[in-house]
Amino acid sequence: MESVSRRHVELGRPVFLQGHVYAHLKPDGVLVMPFMLIWKEGEPLHGEWKQTGEKVRPEDGALARRWSRADYDLKNQLEHTEDRHELSLNGEVIAAEHHRRSPATRWYTHPQATRLYGETGLTDICLFSEFTHNPASEADQMFCVLGKKG
Repeated sequence: MESVSRRHVELGRPVFLQGHVYAHLKPDGVLVMPFMLIWKEGEPLHGEWKQTGEKVRPEDGALARRWSRADYDLKNQLEHTEDRHELSLNGEVIAAEHHRRSPATRWYTHPQATRLYGETGLTDICLFSEFTHNPASEADQMFCVLGKKG
């Protein structure tokens, strides 16, 4: 289910609310999905490029590098991401790629996720801290929501 929810980042209703996933749940079946608050208060809205990966290719010694950055749209709760990939051999760039995902991710607060589940018709809604069975607190940036089909 995670891949289904991650692909739908538009501002409208998430795909699981449109009945596609809900319809496949059996009575008393549960839907559990992870949510993450991507942007944190006080962090910049426009990220700088940061090197996020580097690896030497064993067969020829070529150096592969990745740089990433993200921008945040607080009003619409959207993250936009970019990645640059370079492959260098003997100090010369021999291949490069640039990937932009805009938007890449939509985030939901605890109350928003709870409301979305309720609007779908799910009941007995619980929020858990990260991937545990511990109840989520407002401080949890990552949480899972569980709801039952009545």
